[in-house]
Amino acid sequence: SPSAELQEDAFTAWFEASSAAKQLREFVDRALAHEAPEAVQTLVRERLHMLEYKASELTEETRKITEAAEALRGETSSCVELWRSLDRLFERLRTASEALRGELAELTQAMENEATDGAGGAAALLAPEARQRHGRLAADVAALERRSAEYLLEAKRLLGQIVEAARGAHDGRPETPV
Repeated sequence: SPSAELQEDAFTAWFEASSAAKQLREFVDRALAHEAPEAVQTLVRERLHMLEYKASELTEETRKITEAAEALRGETSSCVELWRSLDRLFERLRTASEALRGELAELTQAMENEATDGAGGAAALLAPEARQRHGRLAADVAALERRSAEYLLEAKRLLGQIVEAARGAHDGRPETPV
């Protein structure tokens, strides 16, 4: 309605001219200039810690299954093809794990550099270029984690087949087909 527009225009004119409104705007701007980047930095650090935690879990699971495989390797001489497949998978896991650690280190370093270098501080993390770069690195880390988890599942499956074949060899049952 026309009177609402006039009232809005009058309020806008008053708000722009008012010293109290100007002080309020300055206060809000100062608070947001500090708190918003700090909140974003906290969220980004939490995400990074979660990525590091997942990577650490994958590394630990990989270590455990590798140890289990090595303990079993001495007990089974059959299943040569399964062992070769498992060894190739362990090599992929090692490579993926190294790449994952490298990507996490790069992401951590990039965030630290941008948050501490220059006058931007934590606000530098809000810059579109930084957000895009961090998002791309985080996506790479997530993809490597997914790939590693798939390799780990496949390694568990193969190790299960080896165990079954070893049981079959010990109790007279035929080996699981390769």
